[in-house]
Amino acid sequence: MIRKNTGFTLIELLVVVLIIGILAAVAVPQYQKSVEKGYAPQMMFAVRSVAQAQQRYYLENGNFADKFSDLDIDYDNLPLKPATFSPYGLSSSDAVRGNNNFVVFFAKTTRFLSIIAVRTTGKYAHAGFEMYLSDNVTPDVNKNFGCVEIYTNNRFTGAAGSYCGMFATSAGVTMNDGSGSRYYAMN
Repeated sequence: MIRKNTGFTLIELLVVVLIIGILAAVAVPQYQKSVEKGYAPQMMFAVRSVAQAQQRYYLENGNFADKFSDLDIDYDNLPLKPATFSPYGLSSSDAVRGNNNFVVFFAKTTRFLSIIAVRTTGKYAHAGFEMYLSDNVTPDVNKNFGCVEIYTNNRFTGAAGSYCGMFATSAGVTMNDGSGSRYYAMN
């Protein structure tokens, strides 16, 4: 009795590898978007938590806090630790809080406070969310106070609108503040 050697031919193996490659090329970008959409709620929660703490501080003191240590934030529920984020020149542990995926910081002017959470790594680094709080004395008409907006700054290397497109923003509702930062209103 002669046994016939059965197996796959080289062509069959190449076809299988080609099909797997095509499926991977389609699936990986979708996977990356899904991962990024998973970070977004964390970042929005962080922005809103810091905003609420800043509003409480403002009611008690008549001005916004300059550092995180002045705020009454429960960091057990908000897993942020002192961080350094050098691309923004923010090096004080009291100025920046973050984790391995994003940082939260705030910028204070005489008229308003901006709370920003941006991604620090990956394809969407330097994109995130921002909320403005006003002192209600001299509000800036160009700011959308109390609403979380999608934010990309001049260090963001993606195409304009590529980050906001994942969150179904209104088309054409953009603002450039002159420094290269872009803001997108969320639906």
